[in-house]
Amino acid sequence: MNESIIMIQNLEREVSKLKQDKLELSSDLDAIKLEKKHLQTHLDNEIEDKKRLTDRINSFTIIGKCVKYRVLKNS
Repeated sequence: MNESIIMIQNLEREVSKLKQDKLELSSDLDAIKLEKKHLQTHLDNEIEDKKRLTDRINSFTIIGKCVKYRVLKNS
């Protein structure tokens, strides 16, 4: 009988520890999800900036070709 009580107490402590571990892991998961969301937003902004810069480079390339054509045409 005494062994059963000790076993139950040990199991209750183990369950309590597992519940605490679960709470900590849940908290860690929430923090990771928040960080992922932040990084995804940052990545999306960087991709948009890259697209804008690429568009500007392309427009400057077109302008450069037009200027070169006019210079050659007027020579």
